[in-house]
Amino acid sequence: MSPDGQWVAYATNVNQLRKDRQNDDLWMASWDGTRNVRLTRTEADESQPRWSPDGRYLAFVAARGHDEDDQDAVGQVWLLVRAGGEAEQLTKFEGDVEHFEWSPDGKQLAVVAWDKDHRSTEDEDDTPPPIVIDRYYFKEDDSGHLGPERRRLYLFDVETRKAVRLTSSAYDEIRPSWSPDGRQLAFLGREGPDPDRDSRYTLFVAEARAGATPRRLTTFQGENGDSTSMCSPRWSPDGKRIAFVGGGDPKLIYYATYRPFVIDVAGGEPRPLGRALDRNMYEPRWAADGRNLFVLLEDDRSQHLVRIGLRDDDIERIVDGRREVLDYDIARDGRIALLESTVSYPYEVFALDRGQLRPLSRQNDEWLARRQLATVEEIGFRSRDGA
Repeated sequence: MSPDGQWVAYATNVNQLRKDRQNDDLWMASWDGTRNVRLTRTEADESQPRWSPDGRYLAFVAARGHDEDDQDAVGQVWLLVRAGGEAEQLTKFEGDVEHFEWSPDGKQLAVVAWDKDHRSTEDEDDTPPPIVIDRYYFKEDDSGHLGPERRRLYLFDVETRKAVRLTSSAYDEIRPSWSPDGRQLAFLGREGPDPDRDSRYTLFVAEARAGATPRRLTTFQGENGDSTSMCSPRWSPDGKRIAFVGGGDPKLIYYATYRPFVIDVAGGEPRPLGRALDRNMYEPRWAADGRNLFVLLEDDRSQHLVRIGLRDDDIERIVDGRREVLDYDIARDGRIALLESTVSYPYEVFALDRGQLRPLSRQNDEWLARRQLATVEEIGFRSRDGA
């Protein structure tokens, strides 16, 4: 959502059958649903659109090389002027940018970037060095064999284009989130003699300055294997509390449910929310009043947007039914935009308007008009124990 709540930036993923690949581009839709504007049109993939706090710029991540066949290009942060014009490369890290967030004043970015690939060579014809396995967690889906590279958290000055490390940690630092006053950053990290051997993450808070000493708030079970449960910690509007998602007993693997927790920035024990439901919950975001938390609730082949009261732990379903709400965002004035799908249409962007879903994007209308969809019927079976 743009700061003024008038636009929603989103990414599309299109199959290019002749090239046997997919391509991601950025669009923005007006809140009234009358306009959809395409922002990028390149062979590189663009993702993570983020409005600057003043709404003048839209930053995103893309790996744009010297030409469309450049396989060595790494993902960097690029900047688009909202009024129009070509995108400008903002960062120049040696490794891929994984995630970034604007500071509240728009002068800095918190950037998570990978170390440079230790097997890369200056000449593309050179033979890369052999793969050396010297860590416990040595291979991962999509990534392949893992080396010594880690994800580092940087502070990037937008005006000077200079980046400095926030901490001197030897391990991964991910999912940064600025405090409302811009003085602190919350982020997730790893600790211990060998973090590869468990799924524990630590929630840290640090001053937003180079060489800061992070303060540990709490340690919790994080993602396991190919789980997509992890999310950035979220500051409350008054900056006194942080919401995050933690996992259950790691012995239960995929049956260990994830749920939101809230902890005071000053310290103390985290408080679990939604305890009445043994369901996975993701992506917490604070309501403007600071008394409620929105989350995505996975339930019986659907995924809903719900609101949890911090005082009574009561769960109210805001968007339910046989649908999947994959993602959402909340504007400063409380407007909510959703990425939503059902069995009869692919994902589209919707506005939640007076409790009803109103379409903002219609990317799949033309494709659906040329096809007749099969009838979908839900089926269920009872197990031996009657479940």
